Amino acid sequence: METLLTIPIAGGRQVNPTEIVQLQADGNYTHIVFRNDKKIVIATTLKQMESRCVVYPKLVRINKSLIINLDYVQRSSPSTITLHSGEEMSPSRRRKKWFFARIGG
Repeated sequence: METLLTIPIAGGRQVNPTEIVQLQADGNYTHIVFRNDKKIVIATTLKQMESRCVVYPKLVRINKSLIINLDYVQRSSPSTITLHSGEEMSPSRRRKKWFFARIGG
């Protein structure tokens, strides 16, 4: 049975975490980007969403403002992570060693 992630919007929408590519912080809001390029904004902090994502280990926080889904990482270099969409991002200094050890990069 798959674990669904409840997103705190009108009625508590449930989504499959495998559909989420990334969650990006914007103050007290979080932008959620899905696999089909659909984007939604929710009035919940990234920290609160991180605690909800703990049951899905492929959603990992790489820096102060991003949680990414490891299933959508195309490649990584010592300082950059590239998603399938071509978007590049950098893990924070404190999370870099842990992140690259986790993905084996």
